[in-house]
Amino acid sequence: LCRLDGDPAPTRDRAHFVRMTGDAFPGLGALFAQSSGGRLPLTGSRTTDWVVSSRPARDYYPTAKAFEIGSAFGGSTFARDTAMAGDCMRQARAADPTLDVRQFDALNLQVTTSLDASYANMGAVPLPAPGGGTVLLRFALEAGWAQTSVGTHAHELGHTLGLDHTLGARRDCTTFMTPGGLCPYDSRWTLMSAATGASTDGIGFGAPFIAFERNRLGWFDAQQLRTVADRMTDTTVLRPLDGGPPGVRMIRLPLDADRVLTLEYRRRAPAGSPSFDAALPATGVLLHETTPTRATVVDANANNDVNDPPSV
Repeated sequence: LCRLDGDPAPTRDRAHFVRMTGDAFPGLGALFAQSSGGRLPLTGSRTTDWVVSSRPARDYYPTAKAFEIGSAFGGSTFARDTAMAGDCMRQARAADPTLDVRQFDALNLQVTTSLDASYANMGAVPLPAPGGGTVLLRFALEAGWAQTSVGTHAHELGHTLGLDHTLGARRDCTTFMTPGGLCPYDSRWTLMSAATGASTDGIGFGAPFIAFERNRLGWFDAQQLRTVADRMTDTTVLRPLDGGPPGVRMIRLPLDADRVLTLEYRRRAPAGSPSFDAALPATGVLLHETTPTRATVVDANANNDVNDPPSV
């Protein structure tokens, strides 16, 4: 937790973020444990108290735009981000000398800056270690408005694991950072598109990762996958993605060398229930057209709304 010098005071205290990263709903630990089938627990995570950077916020973000930088960093967002992360980690280490960032896999840095976007690096990057040298960490930065969104934090951490955005109705939108602005995060079937679809006690969350994303991260075993080849007749019981008896969680139908149609069964939890699936838009079998790195929701009735019941 790091307030860049000169920025607004935080709106939430450390206890709030301990809950947001915890193992009980709606914490990040609970979300990743559920989605990964226990393969990626966040046990051992640590939330530091708020510290203040040594350099002013304007040095890092002259106009509060996430991808605009000042001349001090030579036109490089990577140089800016590593300097900022190093600054905040040094202040955290000064406040708590027992903090050793080398024991962690990722740095999820929450600031109070009203940036136009939260963002993350794909994979691990070298960051300045408080005691000197560098440390290899997955790195995500959360804008000030993300202080109450578990979904946004999970979305950015998903990027650090290598996940891309999932596309919805805008099939022509090939990148989320277009000259005209951001492509819409219009699929509520996964937090890797719409990060927030429901809330509880003032904390927003999105639907858990889709089957394609879970499989990309190695969270399925062979018994949970079924591939049906061309001209093949097959009968398979598709189990709900959110749990239940052991069985197939994703069916794959190869379309060509690069594209695969995936099927998964999603069940929307009742509104207000302690379940991440309360953020789902509906219940039913959901289809995605996928490439090796990205999924696009199949808009079954071609009405440019991938969240309505006819899409399942």
